Amino acid sequence: MKKIIIFLAMAVVAVQTLPAKSVKSLMNEFRHEKNAEYAHVSPLLMMLARIVATDKDMGDSDRMIIKKIKSIRTLSLEDCTKEVKEKFVSETQKLDDEYEPLLMANTDDEQARIMMKTKGKTIRELIMLSIDGDDCTIAWFKGKLSNDDIQKIFGMNNKKSKAKRKKSQPQAE
Repeated sequence: MKKIIIFLAMAVVAVQTLPAKSVKSLMNEFRHEKNAEYAHVSPLLMMLARIVATDKDMGDSDRMIIKKIKSIRTLSLEDCTKEVKEKFVSETQKLDDEYEPLLMANTDDEQARIMMKTKGKTIRELIMLSIDGDDCTIAWFKGKLSNDDIQKIFGMNNKKSKAKRKKSQPQAE
């Protein structure tokens, strides 16, 4: 009787996880489509980027962010058939079960989503998804990012942009 209960409990857990789609399986499924463009910056290459990231043209905040990203994968289906893009769009809907939305923007024919997976207060995975009529693109970042890092990536609370806005406003005489 005990074995039957354990088996049923395991079956229930397995059935609940079936609909979820991982980003890795999504990318692996579509990267082999004709005309798909896939790139992977492995942890080893990111380590080399951290070493090279001493360039004086790069700011300290940019170097700090590079040090926190473990790997990057991108997939673009711009040159793929319409059928492949439609299937990709339907498969990306399954990601909503596994990742928390950070930003969603929809217009008539365009969709942009940024989703994340956290562990405690640390963002472990960040997914950027852009879908429009002619292009489907996804970028997957793995690492250990904080909310402040995300704001730096997207240029939020950027002192330079605030200073530019103040200079561009007409001054009263």
